[in-house]
Amino acid sequence: MSVSYRRVLILIIFSIVWLGGCNQESNQNTLTPIELSDREETISNAALDNLYGYEYIVDEEKFSSANLWVETYEGADFQKEETFLRGKIEEDGLVLFGYKKSFDTNIPSFVLSTGGASLTTYDQQPETEQYDWSNAAQTMTSNGHMDITPGEEQVIVVIGYTFESNSISGVSSEFLEDMDSNLDEAEQYDLMHVVKVLFE
Repeated sequence: MSVSYRRVLILIIFSIVWLGGCNQESNQNTLTPIELSDREETISNAALDNLYGYEYIVDEEKFSSANLWVETYEGADFQKEETFLRGKIEEDGLVLFGYKKSFDTNIPSFVLSTGGASLTTYDQQPETEQYDWSNAAQTMTSNGHMDITPGEEQVIVVIGYTFESNSISGVSSEFLEDMDSNLDEAEQYDLMHVVKVLFE
């Protein structure tokens, strides 16, 4: 990740964190999608192909950290855990997920961020060069408002790809709520990335 890319990403994260703090709700133990302003969206588009943000509000007596990671599947078969980030959290803050496609290969690299005052970014390119990314069709599905349960994995974003067909659809709300019981939906994809978060 280049220095200028990191600077733009950090600017995006801090501006979103500041604005997110202005809209704090009273309900605790929740994870809620945030909408970027036009200015923030313009800045993020300059550095990333997509950026998702979720504001969390938790009871500090029950939660002290958040874990954010990306899992890779081929069809419904688990392959590996691409990235993992663990960060200390405060009473409220953001978890962020973004990705940027390579200009020459079109392979996505991931950026993860979690935590309160101290923010961390993580970038890694998946080892998926065996696919012809120039012909890839892609779909993305993101989860909505969620109640946070201590120690429970929750899906926030699903990215599905096919490399031989332009016909592709997103996963259902049932998949987002209970991925293990609805994993057969992943069979429509040649490759799938699942972004998960766990608070504890």
